[in-house]
Amino acid sequence: NMSTETMHEMFQDEDADLSSGLNALEFQEALDRWGAHCSAMRRSWFCSGGSMIRCCRRGLFWKKCGSTWHHHNCWGGHSGGWAGHGRVGWMQTGAEAPSPSEELAAPEATSGAKRDEAFMSMDTNDDGELQLQEVTGLLAGMGNMSTETMQELFQDEDADLSSGLNAFEFQEALDRWGAHCSAMRRSWFCSGGSMIRCCRRGLFWK
Repeated sequence: NMSTETMHEMFQDEDADLSSGLNALEFQEALDRWGAHCSAMRRSWFCSGGSMIRCCRRGLFWKKCGSTWHHHNCWGGHSGGWAGHGRVGWMQTGAEAPSPSEELAAPEATSGAKRDEAFMSMDTNDDGELQLQEVTGLLAGMGNMSTETMQELFQDEDADLSSGLNAFEFQEALDRWGAHCSAMRRSWFCSGGSMIRCCRRGLFWK
């Protein structure tokens, strides 16, 4: 939930030409910095920072199902690689395309946990997995969701049916949920194999 003042400040930050409006390029760059996600956009695809983000509708809600880096249909895009479920996302600033060997080698959950400070900070019972109640606050910060929707989103990412998300499952979940800086509220976090860097601007993150 953002105040009117916060929305106004975020809008002004993206109005590069001071026209009191966002042109197509400014809007796409804004979506990237605002961390726009499928549940907010509610459409099959949209452009964010030169990349095409593909969304899939699951019942009453939308979730990310892939992205194309520098898509030709998006301003600033030329050509690029496809990143779908189970592959490293290429859309984030500073992310590098993985080598074939990196794509095939799934990281160990334990080694991922050692590097992922966001995961460790949320694992309040130190059992090496995040249960639904440990991620409920994060999901609530990403939009108005019912308890049933949160449970379904969580279960979709629990690949090993352990009733908890290990570090790798959590990072993949953040990518598909479209996690953004304003929800994570930290200087960096891992999402789908990419490190997302965030900056605090007054009371909000971007």
